[in-house]
Amino acid sequence: MHEETSDPSIDMQEEIERARLIAFLFARHHEFRSVEDISLFGILTEVTVPLEETKRQMDLSVFIRVAGKFTESIYIHMHSPTQGMVEAIELQLPNNISVEEDVPKYVETVWTIPFIFKEIGVYWFDVQYQHGSLGKIPLLVRGEEKHNDNTSSPT
Repeated sequence: MHEETSDPSIDMQEEIERARLIAFLFARHHEFRSVEDISLFGILTEVTVPLEETKRQMDLSVFIRVAGKFTESIYIHMHSPTQGMVEAIELQLPNNISVEEDVPKYVETVWTIPFIFKEIGVYWFDVQYQHGSLGKIPLLVRGEEKHNDNTSSPT
């Protein structure tokens, strides 16, 4: 039998205030009806882009939820497979964050970003708060050759 016990060394108030990444998802589309009603469609862990194009732009929905006591902006640093950090996105915090005592504070947002993938490989998205990483999320970008649709089959 498994007996559940709580670690007495955990300071619950410290855990409520500590900044941490709860969720980071890529999707094909999203629908935002209200803060409590966000729908994501086509959750992605990888995307496929044409190899022939040098600038491969793809609009992706990005959902992020962080928890903790925030006093500054949150940043997402996008790292390409070989070029290092290629973009920094600042998430402005809303002014009306709930401040109930002993209740975790969540900040979540969803938006569409027109990503430009200049190379094939794994891109990393590093969620930063106060110059420290809350977590890194990978997105695999695969290349695919275009197939010529005007080919005829032998008869």
